[in-house]
Amino acid sequence: MVYKRRIRATELTGQGNDRMKWYYLVALLVVGALFVLFMERWRRDTGGDRFQKAEEFSNYYRDFFIPYPKRYYIFKEKVPMIVRARNLGADFFDRDLPNYIAQSQNEVNEMLAFMDAVMKGWDKQTAADEKRKSVSFAGDLVLFNLLKQGQSIASSTQFNIAAGEILSSWDRAFRHRDSWLLAQARVSAAIAFLLPDVKPSTLDTKKIDRLFSEKPSKKKGQEEPPLSQEELLKQLALLDSALAKRVSAAVQQDLKNDKEFQQRRSVIELLVTSLTRVQREDYLPNMARLRRFIPYAKPQYITLDDQEKSVQIANDNTSINIKHFKYALFLQQLRKKLPQDFDYLMLLGDRHGMWHLPEKFIRWTIGVNDPFALLDKQRGALKLYMEEGAFSIVRRREDYFALTEKSATAEFQQKIAIAKESKESNAVRNIIREMRKKYPNTHYLVDMLNQEVRRVYSRPVDWRTGLEAEQYKSVVVIDNNPVLARMYGLSLFLSNKSQIEQFEKAFPKSVFVMLNNDDTLYVPKVSTNYFVSNQHLAEQEAERKKSADAFKNSQKKR
Repeated sequence: MVYKRRIRATELTGQGNDRMKWYYLVALLVVGALFVLFMERWRRDTGGDRFQKAEEFSNYYRDFFIPYPKRYYIFKEKVPMIVRARNLGADFFDRDLPNYIAQSQNEVNEMLAFMDAVMKGWDKQTAADEKRKSVSFAGDLVLFNLLKQGQSIASSTQFNIAAGEILSSWDRAFRHRDSWLLAQARVSAAIAFLLPDVKPSTLDTKKIDRLFSEKPSKKKGQEEPPLSQEELLKQLALLDSALAKRVSAAVQQDLKNDKEFQQRRSVIELLVTSLTRVQREDYLPNMARLRRFIPYAKPQYITLDDQEKSVQIANDNTSINIKHFKYALFLQQLRKKLPQDFDYLMLLGDRHGMWHLPEKFIRWTIGVNDPFALLDKQRGALKLYMEEGAFSIVRRREDYFALTEKSATAEFQQKIAIAKESKESNAVRNIIREMRKKYPNTHYLVDMLNQEVRRVYSRPVDWRTGLEAEQYKSVVVIDNNPVLARMYGLSLFLSNKSQIEQFEKAFPKSVFVMLNNDDTLYVPKVSTNYFVSNQHLAEQEAERKKSADAFKNSQKKR
């Protein structure tokens, strides 16, 4: 009898006692153990969950901030103020904060008007008066404290509260510049209105109406009867004969009614008046007159009575000008009205700002910028480490105007004409490079489009010379008080090396960074912990982008 082994059903289905499955199970356990070991080591090396910080960072920003920064426009100059802050609701940002802004603007405008009235009152007194009358500032302690701060730091800084007459001379020059630009706009609008070859669709009728309605003011005693259209055309021919011929040909057409005739006549009158203003270009200050006030720009001529809160100026050639504190005063007044638990960062224009941030909140940075660079402007930054504070950026060309240099422009145009006739491919480019080297952008603008060279006159002004301050490119100062930050910035901008050292001794806690004209940076010891170099900023940006990408990928996997 042949023995036959019984065949189990499990063998036929492949589920019998197969040793290979044990090998697979052991291999899987080994691989799993190695993976767990690797992940644990990776976790220790990275200090925890690789995506945890990115996730916390993103959630914190989302919970802390309003979704998008708010933008408000300040004063009649429409200076933008960007607000990034904790979300206090739509009512706060749409109603309460705009009200605080309006109140702060009104308060600052009242301060400026009061100071102007005080100075005009003093100016009316005769030079024979030994002392001007004291004026009470008890109704405006903010303004009195500003003058007190300015006088208290006069001995240890280059800030001069008594340099008002020098600064006011340049204020007038910039006002004349603005009126010159308005006259230029009126000339363009009047020409476009009178000449038939300009398509009506290309004209901004509202702008033209506004320019025509704002006729240049005339002083008392200078009112004259209106000139006829023919007489106005004669005056226009003296200013620009070619333009006068075109305008004369245009207005010789049949006029439908008296109203149209009066409108044309008034437009020609506006054109003549504005063109006269444009051709004069007389808005530079009288430097000989300005320099006569420099010896009288001394703080000792200003007496402050702290008890009576009064101010007295002993010399009639000494003056006070606080207009360059306009935005700093605005921030100071606005801060008083904000809720105490409100966390924010506010940037007013590109030269002022203040913040209030939680102690553990990631620190923002304020850039040290080069006002002459076209693309890569930032040369470093200061971290806003303090929980609350303000910053001020003082730089060249805070405001400027440019006057055409006739001799340089003629030279430029002659060289360009010769270069265009040349067969060399880079002839024109070489001429431009040569002119920009001869007339550097620190003092000139070489305009290739109009083939002009213009001399630049800018602020801030050095009260010691009455000319543009040229010692540095920019200064960034951090202080708890926005007004003091502005004072310190103006002082440092006029300081040499020894004066900066004196400033550091007098104010050892002041954080600032200065950008020299050769693009090197001066970072005092107290500011080293706050300063961030461009290289470090690039590394931080790369790490931030890496963390953000990792967080996005982790969200997708979920």
